[in-house]
Amino acid sequence: MGFDLDEDILQDFLVEAGEILELLQEQLVELENNPDDANLLNAIFRGFHTVKGGAGFLSLTELVDACHGAENVFDILRTGKRRVTAELMDVILQALDAVNAMFADVQNREPLTPADPAIIEALHRLSMPESEDEQIHHAAVAEPEAEISMEEFDAVVEFAAAPAVDSSSIDEISDDEFESLLNELHGAGAPGRDTSANLPPPAVKETASEDITDDEFEAILDQLHGQGSFIPGEAAAAPKPAEKAPVKAAEKAKTAAGDDISDDEFESLLDELHGKGKAPVGPAEAAAAAAKSAPVAKAPEPAKAVAPAPAAAKPAPVAAAPKDPDADPKAAANQPETTVRVDTKRLDQIMNMVGELVLVRNRLVSLSGSAQNEEMSKAIANLDVVTADLQGAVMKTRMQPIKKVFGRFPRVVRDLARSLQKDINLVLEGEETDLDKNLVEALADPLVHLVRNSVDHGIEMPDVRVKAGKPRTGLVRLAASQAGDHILLTITDDGAGMDPEKLKSIAIKRGVLEPDAAARMSDTEAFNLIFAPGFSTKEQISDISGRGVGMDVVKTKITQLNGTVHINSKLGQGTILE
Repeated sequence: MGFDLDEDILQDFLVEAGEILELLQEQLVELENNPDDANLLNAIFRGFHTVKGGAGFLSLTELVDACHGAENVFDILRTGKRRVTAELMDVILQALDAVNAMFADVQNREPLTPADPAIIEALHRLSMPESEDEQIHHAAVAEPEAEISMEEFDAVVEFAAAPAVDSSSIDEISDDEFESLLNELHGAGAPGRDTSANLPPPAVKETASEDITDDEFEAILDQLHGQGSFIPGEAAAAPKPAEKAPVKAAEKAKTAAGDDISDDEFESLLDELHGKGKAPVGPAEAAAAAAKSAPVAKAPEPAKAVAPAPAAAKPAPVAAAPKDPDADPKAAANQPETTVRVDTKRLDQIMNMVGELVLVRNRLVSLSGSAQNEEMSKAIANLDVVTADLQGAVMKTRMQPIKKVFGRFPRVVRDLARSLQKDINLVLEGEETDLDKNLVEALADPLVHLVRNSVDHGIEMPDVRVKAGKPRTGLVRLAASQAGDHILLTITDDGAGMDPEKLKSIAIKRGVLEPDAAARMSDTEAFNLIFAPGFSTKEQISDISGRGVGMDVVKTKITQLNGTVHINSKLGQGTILE
């Protein structure tokens, strides 16, 4: 836990990470529709990476682990070694839910609840190339173990018990040779073979130890600077540093001429410096090494035989994705910051002061009518204009685009459609319409419930839509627009529509409506029955709907915001809520 840090630092993290997590919701749903969008993959990768960095600074280990797992998945997606699938998106969205839950814990200054280990394990599996993922699944199926014969076992034991040779005069056993011995010991080798014939003979090293001499070190440094090539064994015969001085002086001109070495050569030389690799060998030595490793390569190793190394390591065409046009470091460095975060309490204070200023202005305007001073009247008139502009500007600082609310609906519709096995296309319009910040936050939950209602009750199952002559994919449209001093929100679907007679019948059955009142009720009034407490058209209660509570709460909330709800529906064509 890192809550004991400076409160300003924690607040900065909460604001920045909160914005990123909101954006990730939209980007992930968009990625499912555009899986080949390289810029989108990079943006999501950067989002998880940024949140991980901030969480790491605050020592929020659980949050770091979840973000790191998701980040690794998008890293492998960026290289083209894995494709975006429905299963992958389900896991990523579950991971994002876990991140959001931990983020809420941070906001409440509560201990973090770690993500489900199954999610972390799934992220780890999906962060590997598809070929390696398949290998793990194949390896998970246990194969019957072959019994090892006594002769093979004795041969292995005899080799293991052989007199030890001085470590300075033998080479260490390679990984392939060690794997071969384990395979033979566990029965993975071919039965009936003479195991002792396959055991690699001890190879005597050419040098006395893995350490390099001072002369060899000097030779490597010379090669790093373009002054020669390093060949093991010849360094001992090289001239002393004092004798090499004339040669070094003569070689400086060559170095200045640009005798650079490649990255691979540089890595090879570094390996030699650390004793991790061997210097370039001649053709004879290469042939001997190939002959030595040939028998080991034939040993059956299912986990390694699935994917050839050269092909797997070669990135797919997606790896060479077009560079992000916004990734110009110079442009980013020169671009000034255009936004500043302000506490809403400070905005409220400014709003109150402007309100007081407006009252003073109104008083001055009324006094200017009886004043005989023309100059004062002009000054008051100018003050009137400036004060009105100031009042409008301050009010706009509290305005936010409704996109902040609309951004959560793609994920809501996506998850609900998958759980109901429906095909639904969500269209958002008027996302830039501005509302007061408090109004935006208050409308979030009612709108979510109305959209869920359209998806669950309105849109039919794909087969039913096809039989009715409709497109298999249903349409839900959420729109916002300015209507004078009011904001008009519209939710439209092309689903089954509402049957007013069925609504009346259900209301009578549930005791919400008397039969006489139902007979006098118009269709519009019947549509409004869905807002009655305890009313629901669902016969079975589910985790999505059926209790008749949600729409009642929606109507109450909208009324508290001085809003109204109107319903227009046509049976078989769809419903419009305004």
